[in-house]
Amino acid sequence: MEQAQNLFMKADSNNNGVISFNEFVLASMDHENLHNEKKLKAAFLMMDRNNDGAIVPDEVVAIFK
Repeated sequence: MEQAQNLFMKADSNNNGVISFNEFVLASMDHENLHNEKKLKAAFLMMDRNNDGAIVPDEVVAIFK
């Protein structure tokens, strides 16, 4: 219940007690962008096998073996 209230308060950007369509769309986009960023970060970390912050050709080849 608390999580739902927090989500509602975040989405209601003008604090008028209701979520307009525009607020709904913006909240959905923010959530989707965050979700995609987490997936991309996880994929990058999986490929960066030596954890040096960069992906070199040998690491890419190792993924496909």
